[in-house]
Amino acid sequence: MVTGQAGAGKSAAALVALRSIVGGAPLFVFQATEFARDSLEHALADLRVTEPVSQISALFALHPRKFLLIESVERLLESIEREAFFTFLARLAKTLPGESF
Repeated sequence: MVTGQAGAGKSAAALVALRSIVGGAPLFVFQATEFARDSLEHALADLRVTEPVSQISALFALHPRKFLLIESVERLLESIEREAFFTFLARLAKTLPGESF
């Protein structure tokens, strides 16, 4: 987690750090506001993701490491719809290291 004032370079620093350790592993990058929806399925549909989460999970199952960057999580506080974000985090929390989400 990287915190700081707007314009301090948090995003750039996070991307530089991630790129140095990713080493070819999948890197998923989202704006938190993309999850300001009433369900994860609606959020993914807005992103034009047509596969169910289980299928996406299966596609990346053989990658032992996966990286995730979610930008501007504080902006979700401005939204009344956050269920998609909480569902996404819950699925990630259930995932054991080395397994897909």
